[in-house]
Amino acid sequence: MKGKITLSTLGIGLTVAVFLIVGCTSNDPAPKSGLVKEVVDSIGSAFVQNVLETALVQNVAAVDTVVEEAPEGAIIDIADMIIYGSKMYAVFDGGVIVYDFLNKEQQVIRVDDRLEAITVHEDKIFVGGSDLYTVNDNSLEKVEEQFEGTVTSLYSYGFRLMVGTTTGLYSTGVFGKELLFDDITVTALVSDESGIWVGTDGQGLYRWDGEEFHERFLLRDSTLFDRVNTLAFNHQHLYVGTDNGLHIYDGGRWENLSVSDGLPSDFVRDIDASQWVVYIATDKGVTSYFNGDFMAVDKLEDKDVSVVAIRKGRIIAGTDREGILYKTNNTLKTLVEPFEEPKESMISAIE
Repeated sequence: MKGKITLSTLGIGLTVAVFLIVGCTSNDPAPKSGLVKEVVDSIGSAFVQNVLETALVQNVAAVDTVVEEAPEGAIIDIADMIIYGSKMYAVFDGGVIVYDFLNKEQQVIRVDDRLEAITVHEDKIFVGGSDLYTVNDNSLEKVEEQFEGTVTSLYSYGFRLMVGTTTGLYSTGVFGKELLFDDITVTALVSDESGIWVGTDGQGLYRWDGEEFHERFLLRDSTLFDRVNTLAFNHQHLYVGTDNGLHIYDGGRWENLSVSDGLPSDFVRDIDASQWVVYIATDKGVTSYFNGDFMAVDKLEDKDVSVVAIRKGRIIAGTDREGILYKTNNTLKTLVEPFEEPKESMISAIE
């Protein structure tokens, strides 16, 4: 699964040359009119300042885990992240990082597993790797109900916990476990107002209406969505991040955006669309997107960012080799060091 950012340097918004291409399998409602006005009215002064500053777990078995106040080894390959309450939870190759913004304390729960996904479902934190776990105070607990393949994506969808793996898509909840779609590697999940979108690794983009799966593609290039890295949905817009750019669906038409339109890289790794301003993480920096314009995020414009999340107007950026970064006002701090204990002075400076 999963406030906005500030930019310190004024920049001229790049005008996006968009290619409007009709989705050949679309039966979604047409987009609403007056979108730009609604966006501007909604954002108000907050956006101006940003631009100026630039029932599953019933039986569980304990897993052998070690809780540390700070990691002894490397914290690398941040794969997924959520903000829940006053805490940040991030999964990496070897455990879960929990950072409490109220008391400025960090905890690392280690497990011998490469964790890939995290979500909140019915007030429980679920994480996935070779097994499915819940975060329980200072430990991870393995869920007794397990799934074929490695867990690669998790999503809370009503009463269901959707579990995407390297072998298929499962739904689990009060009615038990159900295999919805097999022989696919699920990379991303997100719901719209009446269904759920499923991104895969090399097998296309699908939408599930609660009964059937329909592949979505463009007549001009039916392979464009074959490999989906990330999905986000908000304000009647679907955002699809791939190895070949950013693709936006408004319910009737697609916009296909690439480096030539202002993206820092065509390799889109993660998208946060929780507010009107959308933030896009790539291997060559983080950029914001609003009303057709891209604007590089100052101090993150050269970072290889794997996952991005927003808390109270600040960007939290997970990376593969630089730990977890925290962008506030004109300053970029290291929230979680990749190798050594965080410096005490740094921790006290985090808001």
